[in-house]
Amino acid sequence: MSLRENTKGKHFSQEDRIRMETLLREGFSFSQVAVRLGKHRCSVGREHKNGMVLVHNPSNKKYEPEFLEKYSARKAQEAVNNRRVCWYKVDKYKGLADKIDRLICKNKYSPEVVAQEIGNIVCHKTIYNYIERQIVKAKSIDLWLKLRRRAKKTRSKQYKRILGNSIELRPPEVLTRKTFGHLEADLVLGKKSKDAVLLTLVERKTRHGFVFKLANKKAETILAALQSFIQSHPWVKSITFDNGSEFAFVHTLPIPTYFAHPYCSWERGSNENFNGMLRRFITKTKAISNYTQLQIDEITDWVNNYPRKLLDFNSAYKQYYHELHSA
Repeated sequence: MSLRENTKGKHFSQEDRIRMETLLREGFSFSQVAVRLGKHRCSVGREHKNGMVLVHNPSNKKYEPEFLEKYSARKAQEAVNNRRVCWYKVDKYKGLADKIDRLICKNKYSPEVVAQEIGNIVCHKTIYNYIERQIVKAKSIDLWLKLRRRAKKTRSKQYKRILGNSIELRPPEVLTRKTFGHLEADLVLGKKSKDAVLLTLVERKTRHGFVFKLANKKAETILAALQSFIQSHPWVKSITFDNGSEFAFVHTLPIPTYFAHPYCSWERGSNENFNGMLRRFITKTKAISNYTQLQIDEITDWVNNYPRKLLDFNSAYKQYYHELHSA
């Protein structure tokens, strides 16, 4: 191995700095110090420059300066420690940590959305690292989706009876999401079995949702609410439902209706994701009857205005408004 290959090391440890100070005090040159430390001569020169301090000259001779510059291992180590204080980008931008905390804890944004809101100064993976290493005040408990993930339960793949037209009969335009006006529907239940329920409707192309508080989950109540919605929203072309008994009468609606297979929630993915975002505010431990329709509307507005990654970080409301006025 050549001398050059043996002296390529750049990084100095605290022990290296102490040895370097001792060798320089004994009169060794930079090249000699580099060989003994296993570093490159240029690295030793840079390290010497970073650790220079002024010390009083013990000589009283008039032709010698009062102070001399010497290398100090302690001074060099302090310089390195000070640089590491601002090692993270979040320390270099004033107010960035507070903004990240506010977006996660108050606005309930995910790290991916936060990264977009701060102009990608740091990426979402870095924000996750900040949370894990406690660089910011936000904690993992503030990341709703992270705590929500559970092991998937295996269920029988044998499908039960479907109430009406199977989802397999939907035309291709519904599956591709290229046509505006096709919805997915479901119920969100509260803590009590005889509590009020939420009827949620999500437009597949724009992911824009509608939420209605209903007194109960009887099929007659659901049907009346859907009839009123379709009458006031003439752009609705079809609705895909869960295969629950509460949707037993929806086949009488004046539009095509389809039913997903039992235990196949991914077939109504837009609606399931929308309901999951509602659960950030309306948990299963709270009674829905305690919420007013005004409070539910405010939560719905939050979900519809949330920046979505799959919409290039636009909101569902913005996409819905565009489709509604371009038709």
